Amino acid sequence: LGFVHTEYVSDDVALVVNVGTSPTLAPSPFFGAAGRRGTDASAPLRAIGILVDKVSETGARSTYQRVSRTRGAAELIRHVARFTNDRALSVRLFELTLTLAERIPVVLVRRSLLDDADDVLRAVLKEAGCPTA
Repeated sequence: LGFVHTEYVSDDVALVVNVGTSPTLAPSPFFGAAGRRGTDASAPLRAIGILVDKVSETGARSTYQRVSRTRGAAELIRHVARFTNDRALSVRLFELTLTLAERIPVVLVRRSLLDDADDVLRAVLKEAGCPTA
């Protein structure tokens, strides 16, 4: 289920910097389900894949759906964590989320555990219209 050919940056928590100029995935200091820290490198953020469901029917494969910017923002905002009650900071985080959804394609993923992580990543990039190597 893990990445073999893809550089692992973060698991459950993704940090995005430079949202307004050049959205970049930054290394996360948090450990997720993989139980290990990702590489200490950053990467241009080319697409956002949001896991919306797991596929458990026998033989079923993962499906991918690129969504509109409006729908992408609505889906993305549900996954943004904020640790403040400060109204101005919360408004700024909301604005950054909208900007991110404007700039980066959002793909909804219904994931089958039959598909390995490398294949899922490639499929998200393809659905988002990003070139893959």
